[in-house]
Amino acid sequence: MQFQTLIENVPGLPGVYQMFGDDGALLYVGKAKNLAARLRQYANMDKLPYNTKLMRSQVASIEIITTKTEAEALILESDLIKNKRPKYNILLTDDKMYPMMALSLDEYPRLFKFRGRANQKRDVFGPYSSVTALHESLKLIQKVCRLRTCNNSYMKNRTRPCLLNQIGRCSAPCMKGGEQYNDNVKLARRILSGDAASVIRDLSAQMDAASKNMDFEAAAEFRDKIRALSETAQRGRRRGGCADYFAGDFSGAPAIVIERVRDGEIISNQIIYPARAGDMSPSDIMEHTILWFYGNQEPETKIPIITNIKTDLLSSVLGPRLSVRENDLEIKKLLNQISLNRKVFGAREIKWAETVRELENWLGVKIDRADVFDNSHLFGTNPVGAMIVFGAAGFMKKEYRHYKLQDNARAGNDVGMMEEFLTRRYENGALENTLLIVDGGRTQWNVAKKVLKKLGLEIPVLGITKGEKRDGDESFIMPDGTLNKSLSKDSKLFLLLRAVRDEAHRFAITFHKKTRAKSATAGALDEIDGIGAARRRALLRHFGSVKGIADADAAALSKAPGISPELSKKIYLYFHPEID
Repeated sequence: MQFQTLIENVPGLPGVYQMFGDDGALLYVGKAKNLAARLRQYANMDKLPYNTKLMRSQVASIEIITTKTEAEALILESDLIKNKRPKYNILLTDDKMYPMMALSLDEYPRLFKFRGRANQKRDVFGPYSSVTALHESLKLIQKVCRLRTCNNSYMKNRTRPCLLNQIGRCSAPCMKGGEQYNDNVKLARRILSGDAASVIRDLSAQMDAASKNMDFEAAAEFRDKIRALSETAQRGRRRGGCADYFAGDFSGAPAIVIERVRDGEIISNQIIYPARAGDMSPSDIMEHTILWFYGNQEPETKIPIITNIKTDLLSSVLGPRLSVRENDLEIKKLLNQISLNRKVFGAREIKWAETVRELENWLGVKIDRADVFDNSHLFGTNPVGAMIVFGAAGFMKKEYRHYKLQDNARAGNDVGMMEEFLTRRYENGALENTLLIVDGGRTQWNVAKKVLKKLGLEIPVLGITKGEKRDGDESFIMPDGTLNKSLSKDSKLFLLLRAVRDEAHRFAITFHKKTRAKSATAGALDEIDGIGAARRRALLRHFGSVKGIADADAAALSKAPGISPELSKKIYLYFHPEID
């Protein structure tokens, strides 16, 4: 169906439009104050930017959702993009996953740290700028609020208070001594939300009251809490007040730095690099970023949101909390931070389509996808392989693959491991216009050529070899076997190849660590006579970890599925040989 036919009955109302391809896949989600006028802009292909033209050529159907206002359309558009992840919409990714703090929603909420997405099973605080900053906050909350940090299975199987209770870091709700636990949880939420100043005032009043009542022990406890809060506040103080700052720089590839200040303390700072922004305006990108950052949660009502990009539409959503301050000193500082990151961390801003085309020209091959392989092992133990994939749109994480070595005789032999992993990857053929990249120099390049020849495949192979200075001194083995040392270390192409090599290494190392941890877990339990795979799974599911099993007494162990009193005693004595 022609595009003009698809849009001829669209009303001139505010709302959201969704464009789908022939296979029903969602290509793009957009908002408009006037849907009819906005969609007519897609009709003239000659005036569209390249990315938009490519997307438009694939549109087979359109769906619209009308709203009362453009502000409602903005919120709906943001939700659809986050939940459905359309192929051609802006992607918001930061340079790493920042650490967060959370309180579980159990009867006695647990305080813990994590990296990842927020969900409805916990109240989330952060993100924090570093693990050190998070640990400082965690230690503070333990001192002042004495919340538990253990997992549920560990707590349920305690028969006496743990060491944290003995040193005053936990109020031991496991011993049913949590009468004031809910008050402590409320106190923790106030501190984590940046309300430390008012908490100190309240604690001071309680200390005075306890002192007047001659309850000097309670007064001393309040004094210690006040001291801990005051010392932390002074150590982290940078500027007054509380605010969330969003500073955007669009002089090159879009970059937005987000900083959160609570009680004068900078609790988090991160840079976002929006990808596939296409022809979106800075205002549109900033609107999407702010909505993406807060997710499904409302921004804290008392915290102002400050930006350097004018966003009239968001003002109608967020009200007076949002203000534009182009000359704010903090905004200028954050923009300088982006400028510095552009110079130092250029690889994070790879223009994938442009650089992959450059790679094609350099190698003289067509590239629709590139497979990058790396191995990992520790003195021959737990050998694994990893493949990451990238293309003109960036890293293709759904195509990433892990490999466990099947031929144990090859363990510790990098050449043998690479031969097995490549054989398993390509024994059923390969997609057209695939490039293979191997890390490890001439030896691994030769292995790759040998495997491909044996399988009858003609896939170009690029080898990456480290020089004497290791990182930053790489050279490359071209598909024809020649060694190339002339690639400029400051070029986009060099940054691309180093970035994909590092991503493959990260992916392999992460999998190896998980494999090694599982192996250690299995080994500890497999040494116990009577523990097979089913009982091992039951124990780990019941106690959460080997440490949880080791800390449990015989009575608690016998409560796990399939564990008899005799076997529970045997497990207990295994972890406590001094008792036998």
